Amino acid sequence: MKQPKDTVIALCLVLAFMAESRAQDRPQPVRLVIAAQFSTDSRIGEQGLVHGNFPIARAIHPFRKLAARLMSHAGVRLAGDGVGLLHIEAQGLALGTLYDFMDNRARLRHLRFTGATIEGSVSLTSERTGWTCAARFAGTIDARKSGLVVGVWDYREAPQFAPFDKALREPGSFVAALMAVIATVYDADPLAAARADPGLGAALDEPLPAVECATP
Repeated sequence: MKQPKDTVIALCLVLAFMAESRAQDRPQPVRLVIAAQFSTDSRIGEQGLVHGNFPIARAIHPFRKLAARLMSHAGVRLAGDGVGLLHIEAQGLALGTLYDFMDNRARLRHLRFTGATIEGSVSLTSERTGWTCAARFAGTIDARKSGLVVGVWDYREAPQFAPFDKALREPGSFVAALMAVIATVYDADPLAAARADPGLGAALDEPLPAVECATP
């Protein structure tokens, strides 16, 4: 049976309105900005402290990866031209220990950076509400001593390979802070999904960091 022309037009208008409504309900892409500083601060026998900055490209990578993963639970993707803004400020410290108990007699390279500490804040500005919500985070992986590796180069001799990714997943650290902000800006559903996400649940078991919101 042939439908009247005006009925077809009305149906098309209804479908277009429904599609537009769904598009408006869908969270818009968010732009990611990271401001971070990383350094080392470790003792080598009688030589004192080793300190200084180092390349941060690899140390920053876990932030980007975790942020994208956590935001996806709210149906949000990170994009260079995003409407909202996810801003991360962080300071990291690579913690080193001597290879073994031989102090400076181990060999010319003395340290393995087996520990890390990270602290900072994360804020999310929503295009829907116009509010900016923020939380602070801190996490530490204690440095541990280990035996000498023979025959291969131990990548942990470079401070940028300190376990910052693990420190970000500690209770009260970056994962918990960002999920607390996401749950405040969007709703609690992303938090439930993140707690069921393998590898993230343990970071969200403890009470989440406090979130403060304000208009820009």
